[in-house]
Amino acid sequence: NIYPISTANIPMQFQLPESWANCAIALYLRRSDGTQLAPVPLDGDACVTVDRRLTGCTGGQWMCPAC
Repeated sequence: NIYPISTANIPMQFQLPESWANCAIALYLRRSDGTQLAPVPLDGDACVTVDRRLTGCTGGQWMCPAC
C-alpha cells in the first residue's frame, strides 16, 4: 500500500539481490483507482526519491522489476 507521508522528498533505498547488480531497475506504481504512474528509475545506489507524486494516494501497488 501507498501511504501519504509528507510533502518532502524522502529517499527510499531498496535491498536488491546481488544477481541484479548490472540490471536496469525501476519502481512502478499503480494507484488504487487504477492509475499507472510513469516508472521511476532507481539510481546506482538502488534509491529513488519519494515525493507527493508517489504518495498522494492512500492505496495501490508497488512493483520493482529488473531487466
